[in-house]
This record gives sequence, structure tokens and C-alpha cells, in this order.
Amino acid sequence: MGSRLALLMLPAMMIAMPAWARDAGGRTDGSCPALGRPVVAIQATSYYESNDASRSTINADKQKENVALTQPVNDFLDALSNLSDQYVLTGSRSAKACADDIFYRWASSGALMDVQQGPQSRYVQQWATSTLGLARMKLGKLASPQRDAVVRRWLQAMAGSVNGFQQGDGGSKRNNHYYWAMLGIGAIGLSTGDRALWDRSESMYRVALGDIGADGTLPAELKRGQRAAHYHAFAAQPLAIHSLLRSECARGGRGGDQQLGRLIGVVRGEVAGRGVIAKDTGVQQTRVSTQPWLSLYDAVERDRPAQAGARTSTKLAGRMDTLAATIEAGCQVPR
Repeated sequence: MGSRLALLMLPAMMIAMPAWARDAGGRTDGSCPALGRPVVAIQATSYYESNDASRSTINADKQKENVALTQPVNDFLDALSNLSDQYVLTGSRSAKACADDIFYRWASSGALMDVQQGPQSRYVQQWATSTLGLARMKLGKLASPQRDAVVRRWLQAMAGSVNGFQQGDGGSKRNNHYYWAMLGIGAIGLSTGDRALWDRSESMYRVALGDIGADGTLPAELKRGQRAAHYHAFAAQPLAIHSLLRSECARGGRGGDQQLGRLIGVVRGEVAGRGVIAKDTGVQQTRVSTQPWLSLYDAVERDRPAQAGARTSTKLAGRMDTLAATIEAGCQVPR
């Protein structure tokens, strides 16, 4: 890796006011975004047509309902993503204190641990683990050891819940959900110093690599009808980020590069409009948009985190450049 002094060559003085400060719930005076009560029981609903075996046709009314149900959780995750970005970019103590306070309040409430409503609530929890684990890397430990311990135990419990849902590794039903669970478990393992969680994510990663075919496609995602290409991009994202965590933070080397490289190559082709999935499936595909995580992946590979850009992903805890800088710093606050 190059000099750590070059990690954050991010033009902080040229960055526009962050979204969290412009939102109705945000403030420009350093105060915290206004959030509702911590969500303990996750409410969510599937939004695909129930009679569509490929689960590729979205029911607009159900999707709208799901957005409303999950909004409080997404507001929480967005706030932490934005605050962790501000801390990496500017070193703002107020941004970190705000994020740490939000983390502690939700952890103390046992938030996001009731997933009894159904599979969709499990998926919301699984996606939250990746956001929270990566955001915690960007923020570092809480100032109070007692509060830090509370947050750490909560994150570990959430990762344990996600792992419990994936016991048995999914068999023939294994798909992108397994890969996102892998990333969340691993990110929390690294951010809390829990070796058992990290080791579990590594074993899941090895299983996941075995799913990638010789042509770079994923059998389970090829079954997704008109959205098969989209789901290849969605499934590749956690695998790519985990590969960076293992090489830059866990010193695990780059095992599996060939399999992962084939999958990423398929995604690049779909983004460029020269994909093969429509031909492979015989189904016209919805266009795959530009993928911010590809810029992150390439930037870390080149030791130039600033080139990851300012585009964001809630599931990856905000901006690509701040996450790239954090990963290059060994999954620690890049200072």
C-alpha cells in the first residue's frame, strides 16, 4: 500500500453540504439529525408478485407499502452513514459524537432484533448488519468504554441472529441474501474484534465462490427472469467488498480472485450494455445502472481511494471514497 498520508486526498473544502445536514431531520449547527424511537420489531413486506416464480415482477403497491414500513430503519441507517462520512472527511468530533449517541440509544433498546414478522424482516436485518459494521469501522470505538461494550454486544448479537438464519448455508436456495449476510457478519466481526464472526464470514465466502460458474454467472440469480442481470450486480457487491476486507484488513490474501473476477466481469459487461445474461436466459433484461461499488473496488485495487468517488450506498454505509479510505487504512479510521 502507498503512504497512509495519501489515503484521504479527498477535497473536503470543496465538498457540498452533506445530505444529512440538508435534510429536514438534519441541522447545520452540529446537532444530531432528529430520529424517531429505536425500531425493535422490524416491519417489512415482500413486494414481488406472489404468482411470479422468478420473483422479478414488482407489485408497485406492495413496494410502496414496504418503503413506508422500513422508512424508520432506513432513516437510522442513512443518518449513521452520513455522519460516518463526515467524520472520515473532516474529523468532525460533533459528527462522531452524534453517531455514537445514536448507536448507543439503538443498542440499548435492543433495536432490530425482533424479526418474527417474516423473511423480509430478516432481510432488512441482514442488510443493516453490513451498514452498521462498515459505519463502525469508519467511526472507531466509542469514547466511553462502557457504551462501546454495549454497542459491541448488540452488533455481535445482530450478526448472530443473521448467522442463525443462514445456518446450513442455504443449499440449492443459496442466493444474494447469503452473500449479504456474509458481508454483514464479517464487517461486524472486524469492527468489534470478534474473530469467530470473521471466521464464519470467511467460510461463507468460500462457499459463495463455489457458486460462481465457469462463465462468471450465478445459477440462482439466472432464475430471476428480467431482473437476472440486476441480481448478478446485487449479489456481486457484498462478495467484492468482502474480498477487499480480507486482503486489506484481515490480511487474508486474495484467494478466489479468479472466480470473483469472472463474476465482476459479467457485471461490468451488463453495465456497459454488452452483457451475456439476456442471451443465456433467453429473457430481455432490465438495464443495469452504473454500480458505485465497482469504483470503490477499482480504487482500492489501485491504492487511490479518492478515485472511488462520492456516490453513496446505504448498504455500504455511505460514500464510496470514505469507505475506500477506511479499508485501505486497515478498516480503521483513516487519520
